[in-house]
Amino acid sequence: MLRNFLAAALRNLERNRFYAVVSIACLSVGLAATFLAVAYIDHLRSYNRWIADYQQVFCISLSYTLPGLAPIDLDTTPIDVSPWAAANVHGAVESTRIVNGRYVVRQGNVEAYEWIAWADSNLFRVLPMPVYAGDLQQALTQPNSIVLTRTLARKYFGDEAVLGRILEFNREHPMVVRAVLEDLPPNTRINGAEAIGMLASSSTAFSVMNLNRGEWSTFSFVRVQPGVTVEQFNAGLAGYRREGSSVKVQLRATPLDRLVYSRDRQAVVYATPVLAVLVLLISCMNFINLTTARSIHRSTEVGVRKAAGAGRVSLITQFMGEALIFSTVGMVIALSACELLLPVARTLLDVPMTFEYWRSPQLLAAIVAITVVTAALSGFYPAVLLSRLNPASILNGGRSRSGQSRGLRQSLVVAQFAMLAALVVSVIVAGQQIDHLLKKSQRFDGEHMLLIHSTCRRAFVDEVQKLAGVAGAACALGAPINIVTSNAAAKLADGTRRSFEIVRIDAGFLELYGFRPLAGRFFRADQPADITAGDSAAVQRVVISATALREFGFESAEAALGRDPFPGSGQPFEIIGVVDDFRLGRFDEPMYSVVYVAEPSRAQLLSVRLRGERLPETLDRIDALWQRLGDPAPINRLFLSESLDSMHRSIVRQRQIFSAFAVLAVSLAIVGLLGLASSAAEERRLEIGVRKAFGADTSAIVRLILWRFMKLAAVAGIVGSAIALPLMKRWLDGFEDRIDLEPWMFAAACSLIVGVAVLTVLGHSLVIARARPIAALRIQ
Repeated sequence: MLRNFLAAALRNLERNRFYAVVSIACLSVGLAATFLAVAYIDHLRSYNRWIADYQQVFCISLSYTLPGLAPIDLDTTPIDVSPWAAANVHGAVESTRIVNGRYVVRQGNVEAYEWIAWADSNLFRVLPMPVYAGDLQQALTQPNSIVLTRTLARKYFGDEAVLGRILEFNREHPMVVRAVLEDLPPNTRINGAEAIGMLASSSTAFSVMNLNRGEWSTFSFVRVQPGVTVEQFNAGLAGYRREGSSVKVQLRATPLDRLVYSRDRQAVVYATPVLAVLVLLISCMNFINLTTARSIHRSTEVGVRKAAGAGRVSLITQFMGEALIFSTVGMVIALSACELLLPVARTLLDVPMTFEYWRSPQLLAAIVAITVVTAALSGFYPAVLLSRLNPASILNGGRSRSGQSRGLRQSLVVAQFAMLAALVVSVIVAGQQIDHLLKKSQRFDGEHMLLIHSTCRRAFVDEVQKLAGVAGAACALGAPINIVTSNAAAKLADGTRRSFEIVRIDAGFLELYGFRPLAGRFFRADQPADITAGDSAAVQRVVISATALREFGFESAEAALGRDPFPGSGQPFEIIGVVDDFRLGRFDEPMYSVVYVAEPSRAQLLSVRLRGERLPETLDRIDALWQRLGDPAPINRLFLSESLDSMHRSIVRQRQIFSAFAVLAVSLAIVGLLGLASSAAEERRLEIGVRKAFGADTSAIVRLILWRFMKLAAVAGIVGSAIALPLMKRWLDGFEDRIDLEPWMFAAACSLIVGVAVLTVLGHSLVIARARPIAALRIQ
């Protein structure tokens, strides 16, 4: 019987090559997209699972709420959270901390900036790691001790023995190598986005933990007793309090293997499998449409087999087997396509994922399961439909009634084009929102802006400003998009308490980025009173943001000038100007109330606006000045555009993923519609022949064929827009500064869907309409 089934399936493929190729191509695309999505999820699920007993390690993060503002999520905690959790939360065994820092590391002639993970001495008891040389348990117990990975050990020492060797931090702090780690697997995420390459003892005198500069930037890990759940641990974390602080803090625990699901990646993590399933469903719908559309051509076969005694179960088994053959062939092609598309997927999803399904039983089982489910989804209804045909009517020369299958095909066309319309709306909205964030929400002029990490050395700044290719320079505690702030809260004149951010800048910084005062003026270098001198009795001149103007209750920008926003605070302030808002951090964070203070002595970043002409020569001159007048460390510079690209990477990736899946969906819809239009034209060949015989011209026949698909596409566009509306509204709600959903976005999607349907069917319609009517009438 199996041999007969296989022979019938192969004969069907041979007789209907065009439809077989179309069906297999559609299934291959859908399966390839789904396999890559499964590989992506499988890769994410593998993060940190190489760590022994990873199930018993939680990372603590927090949400904090400032007076008058919504909660803000952080992946890090205050420095005291880790020891507090170990001592006060039931089930905690031991805790450890990591704080990131960036330093110049030198050994001999090799010198470079490195990210350093300052860690407690018990780090390797909480987070066991593979050792290459040395004793990890004792490696960080002494101050001035470091642990390297094998890659960094080779970078600084080559093939020489490294234990006991010295590395210099910032050219003044000798650090002793106590152990060497094996290179950590790529599926590691412990200290945020930075890969661990060098760990240093937190007991070192100049570590950020000892200097308390890691107050809110500590990665806190706790190893718990077996069986303790994250819910139980979170209940214990609710008891944490920060005495004497107006900031409300709520702690939460995250399992170690879920740290990769960070805020900037969550949308991608959840959207990718959903979009892949949509593409697979469109593929299955194409298969169902094409199979049911061709059912009339297999009616004689079904009639003969039923007359010979075949039952419905036997027929259903045969047709389901054919669907499985199609899916299996599609799976083989999809696996090959995945190998070719893997580099593209890695770039698009920004993960070092692999597709070694032959080494992963779980991934292989998922691939087989998806293939079988695809065969079931795509083959069940056609099998049931074909097995119900009446053999007596067929063998007497009648035709199978296709009204029910035609109705299903129309419904499936509407469904798949509705999905396509929803994807197109998503691409349009995401593109508009991203353009808004990149161009309008940014609100400052960052073109040709060079950032140099440096203290504000006046001699260096003055010489840089004299260069022919430099338009201006100014210092601050950071760049506008990642400027370092200090949170504060004070009572206003009406007695309410408000939070605000203090930003320390140099005179000329706001002007350098293209800002103009909404009222008053900005800080001036020729006004010594503008510069903060540290005298608590002196009036401190400040510039406030537009949001602060509203939050502090001033009637207008002019009314705020000369006023003290915090009367009775003990420190006299005077507002000398008001500046427009610009975002200090991520785009999903709120627009803060900001108070600007001129304090260049605290600056850590120099912004240099270049004229845009002869950039290489200008950069060489800046580098030469740095060697002569700057810090002794190598110059650390980058363009603001690079920093912007890094910050925008997550949201830009979302648009790229939406666009990629939309292109796949459009391609599948076009291919499926071509096959369906061909079959529909054959069904109506007699009708078309009769119409032409009675004088219908080509344009009338084309309109007849097009109208059927145009109305389905129009309905699908409306349905898809209705589906996308609440989804995109919810997506936009995640941005503080967002666009409005406008009717043209949905109209554009509907127009595109109808246009795709028209252009896809038009060519085939012209061929059918121009055919001689005698050819259609002769076959009857």
